[in-house]
Amino acid sequence: MEAIEAAGGCPQGSIHALRDGSITRGILFDATLLPGKATADGWLEPGTPVAWTDLEALEEYRGRAGEETRRLHRYEFLFTAAPLRIEQGMGSPINPIATF
Repeated sequence: MEAIEAAGGCPQGSIHALRDGSITRGILFDATLLPGKATADGWLEPGTPVAWTDLEALEEYRGRAGEETRRLHRYEFLFTAAPLRIEQGMGSPINPIATF
């Protein structure tokens, strides 16, 4: 990739390609249910790897999930993420939204 200059921005791979957001199907997996992954407090340490095989195991288990998914008895949702519109920007924070 070419050098990025402050005046010219990012000539390739710009976040502008996602200016209208991203919409896809989302599935909630509670990775703290994986054996040996969670701490005693029930959290994953930063950097804890979750492999594809772990996701397949969770799909089979489908145990504890977030309060809202439990209340609704729904584990699939519409996931949308809208980045900031930054012309020739290389990255952007997003506002992730799960719509049940």
